Amino acid sequence: MKKNLFYVCISFIVLPLLATFYLQESSVDNTLKKWISKNCDFDHLEKPCVLVLQDVVNKPWDKVYVSNDGSQFDIPPEIEKLDVMDDDVMSRRIIFLKGDKLVHYEKMKTDLEKNIKGEPYFYINGKDWPSYTPQTAIFTVTLRIHEGGYYLLTPVSEEKSLNLDL
Repeated sequence: MKKNLFYVCISFIVLPLLATFYLQESSVDNTLKKWISKNCDFDHLEKPCVLVLQDVVNKPWDKVYVSNDGSQFDIPPEIEKLDVMDDDVMSRRIIFLKGDKLVHYEKMKTDLEKNIKGEPYFYINGKDWPSYTPQTAIFTVTLRIHEGGYYLLTPVSEEKSLNLDL
């Protein structure tokens, strides 16, 4: 009897910890931060730090939509029909699709007044919901120290046409 009670108690402790660990590990936001931390040495950067989203995110997808500010405007029809949007304007979002099916939807914290230190933000070039394919979701990662210390992910395809002070 005592042995069974011991196993039940251990289960109540271990299972929530494992669930928390699993949920954190499956977060795209956390995965991006860990990848940047491991692969981008901003103190000794001799060449640009390039992130290929398909190599970082271990989910099958063929299109990803991003929003940095919880935008409720110009929501693409592909996203609207999924019925995942709410009135939360205080969250960044990243939505992965495979065909017309939702693969992953994630809301990430944000601050409408400034970018949060240590968080990855996608350069969206004035678009509310830019989308990328696995072939176009390739980003240069820069650390924006003078703007609070966040990470800016700029699409390589747009980088040369932009005059960003990187």
